[in-house]
Amino acid sequence: MKNSKLIGLLESFSAEELQELDKFLMSPYFNRNPLYSKLLLVFIKNKEAISESKDMKELFFSAAFPKQKYDDLKLRHAFSDFLELIETFLAIRDLQSDEDGKKLKVLRYYETKGLGKHFAATQRKVFPSDVVQHPTNENALLFAYQANSVLNDFTIRENIRQGKHNLRETMYSIDRFYLFTKLRLLCEIINYRNIIAIDFDLPFFDEIIPLLEKSPYSEVPAIGIYRDILLTLTDGNEEHYYSLKAHLEQYSHLFTKDESKGMHFYALNYCVKKINAGQTNYIGEIFEFYKRMLDNELLIEDGYLMHSQYKNIVVAALRHGEHAWTLDFIERYKSKIEEKHRSNAYTYNLAKYYFYIKDYERVIRLLNKVEYEDIFYNLDSKTLLLKTYFECREVKSLFSLLDSFKTYLNRNKLISATHKEVYTNLLYFTKKLMDINPGQKQKIEKYKAELKSTDAIADVNWLEEKLVELEE
Repeated sequence: MKNSKLIGLLESFSAEELQELDKFLMSPYFNRNPLYSKLLLVFIKNKEAISESKDMKELFFSAAFPKQKYDDLKLRHAFSDFLELIETFLAIRDLQSDEDGKKLKVLRYYETKGLGKHFAATQRKVFPSDVVQHPTNENALLFAYQANSVLNDFTIRENIRQGKHNLRETMYSIDRFYLFTKLRLLCEIINYRNIIAIDFDLPFFDEIIPLLEKSPYSEVPAIGIYRDILLTLTDGNEEHYYSLKAHLEQYSHLFTKDESKGMHFYALNYCVKKINAGQTNYIGEIFEFYKRMLDNELLIEDGYLMHSQYKNIVVAALRHGEHAWTLDFIERYKSKIEEKHRSNAYTYNLAKYYFYIKDYERVIRLLNKVEYEDIFYNLDSKTLLLKTYFECREVKSLFSLLDSFKTYLNRNKLISATHKEVYTNLLYFTKKLMDINPGQKQKIEKYKAELKSTDAIADVNWLEEKLVELEE
């Protein structure tokens, strides 16, 4: 029974949504068959016990068709009709929360019926808004086109002999919406191609930037920002990044939380690529972006901050030298981490902070205090402990950890081959580093050459830092 589309949909509903559905089913305008309320009641009462058993099917059937012999086909038909009714409920509920959509449907009705006074009164509520005249984000751009389209149809109908129309503004509004959507999709495709190798045509890619330069459309904030994003993805000129940064500072408040968050992450990814290319000045850029996103709650989802973002922010702040800010952040946002990750995230990041300020005793106490259940926290904590033992010259503890770490990598089947390789290489190069003393130029050069020729190494920047210290 769990394979039933109806059951799968009902299981996705919250308790509040199930109550709303129950009220919907009691409305005679939408439902005049008590059968579906009975089926819903059976589901609610037996939600935890639903299984593949025939008995459960019979329970639904006996509630829907009392005193009748069980008929599987009849029950499937009832389920199918109920599913269709629930889909109507979902569409109506969505429309209720879509104020723009309701206005457009009312306007369209008045336009088709030729109710000029009604149309004019409703139009005045819609068109004076800056949302239509000066659209900014995706929803506003689409609404502007739809509203202008309705107005154009009405204007032509009412003034067919005078030749009045709204065609120009309708054309401009569809152009604005198209350009924005095209730019956003181009950015998504190019970004996706940077992650995995896919072959995907980019129609009109070569034409779109010159087109924007010849038109006023890039003055629309959403179009201007995605133009900047596209150029940061495809053009090496840093001025596009700074243009994007300036536009985000000026206009990000105009967008929905999800829209603004996505735009900021494009900027963050650009900074990460620059850092990976050796331009460490972008560490400060990442830190500033994270601060702004925190201030605007762009990283908070359902009241929580993802533990991976918690860690990324700590690393960015520490690398930028913001030690006091980092400690304050770790403590203030601890309660924003989901409870199942909270202890691991807090302990690890606190240890990371103490490592950066060279309080190695506290690092060791913290990391020995918790056994991480999450694989990646386990790998990160072992790596941090390894570096701490190295810094303290705790040779015996370091070699013991190297052995236990290697065993952990070999035995844990959940660790991917790629991750096993990068951490195995870290163990190998750390062990070799222990055999080099300051001034041993031949050993240092040999080590440096081998390090450079090996692609996949965890924490390679730390190994390079230790090598520079030996050279000095």
